[in-house]
Amino acid sequence: RRYDSLPDSHRLFSRLGQLDLPLYLDTWDGYPAARERFYQRCSAAGASDLIVLTGDSHAFWANELFNDSGRRMGVELGTAGITSPGDFEDYGPDGAAAFDRLVAEHNREVTWTDCTHRGFVKLVLTPDSATADYVVVDNVRSRQYGSSVLRSVDIVRRDGSLAFS
Repeated sequence: RRYDSLPDSHRLFSRLGQLDLPLYLDTWDGYPAARERFYQRCSAAGASDLIVLTGDSHAFWANELFNDSGRRMGVELGTAGITSPGDFEDYGPDGAAAFDRLVAEHNREVTWTDCTHRGFVKLVLTPDSATADYVVVDNVRSRQYGSSVLRSVDIVRRDGSLAFS
């Protein structure tokens, strides 16, 4: 049992993977039937260029969205909390970076994730373009903080939908 030496919080994630369960049961990857119905309704309305904004996962996400048949539906921008510590603080910087890599490597929709930093997503939409900046704050425990852009992504039209360039 190679997971027995892990702290309880880490062991949970290894068990979810063994059972092929979603990482978060209370987010939309935990509701695949509802998610597919949402995509069907969007398609019926002629919308396949979705920009989905999400939060409360305590991590940053840049996801490309596909329905069950593999059709591209759009992109998802996930923001970390700005006032709370993250779920993965106990992993340390190296463990958190390894977790981010594994999630992106093993999930077709995840193009990038960062579970280390806190902050917000600044989305700029124009008639011809869309850009998202993942802005991080250097301190969530004080009113005095600095901020910087951790990553910027451009959203482009691809295959009748939206994707990251």
